Amino acid sequence: MAKKKKSEDKSEYIPVKTADQNAMPEDSVKTEKAEVQEEITAVEREKGVQKPGKNKELESDINDLKDQLLRKQADYENFRKRIAREKEESIRYANQMLLLDIVAVIDDFERAIASADESEDFTAFHSGIVLIEKQLTSMLEKKWEGRIQA
Repeated sequence: MAKKKKSEDKSEYIPVKTADQNAMPEDSVKTEKAEVQEEITAVEREKGVQKPGKNKELESDINDLKDQLLRKQADYENFRKRIAREKEESIRYANQMLLLDIVAVIDDFERAIASADESEDFTAFHSGIVLIEKQLTSMLEKKWEGRIQA
């Protein structure tokens, strides 16, 4: 009987583990997860999706560019205002210089009139008026670089 028990023990089915059966289910999940992650990365690259760290860099670049744009716009606005102010000042000062020259001519006319009251010499008065006319004409020619046609 003892022999029978030994043979029965040998005849019992003992499952043999193969290499696939030794693999833990966690390992297959990890490999599948890695494969899925690779596929996601490939799809993101195809569609142009950026990583979260890259988005922060791009947002920072965008903010820097917006700041530069605002500064350039402010600089341009200041430049435009300064040019308008300088143009207005140059016109005002140009007119001021012209008026100062005209005041000198008016003074000469006043002196000529005063001398005509004192003296009855018509030729001296005439030559004074001719000199004043030449002075006025030369002043205007300097201002407008040529004779003004009337």
